[in-house]
Amino acid sequence: MPTLRQRLDTVFLGYFISHIPITIAVDVLPLLPTEIIPQPLLSLNRFLTTTIGDPFMVIDRTRTDLVWFRSLLACELFVQLPFFFYAVWMLWTGSSRRHLWLL
Repeated sequence: MPTLRQRLDTVFLGYFISHIPITIAVDVLPLLPTEIIPQPLLSLNRFLTTTIGDPFMVIDRTRTDLVWFRSLLACELFVQLPFFFYAVWMLWTGSSRRHLWLL
């Protein structure tokens, strides 16, 4: 029978693994020029922004580029995304230091 800590590690592992593609395919797209974004991801962006009504995530030529929002997206790309890979590795290998980083 797995312990509570092992079950929580599995939940955390699932969380971090699932957020890697979401961060790449959804969260950092407004940072990129529309010319290099594949059409399926642009369609996904249109669907999500229409469904959720999030004006900040809209990708088109007429949107206003808010510096503060773009800086948050850059933090997701350069801090959060690498941490997701690191957390997955720490949890997958069962490192004894894994819980310190998950705080």
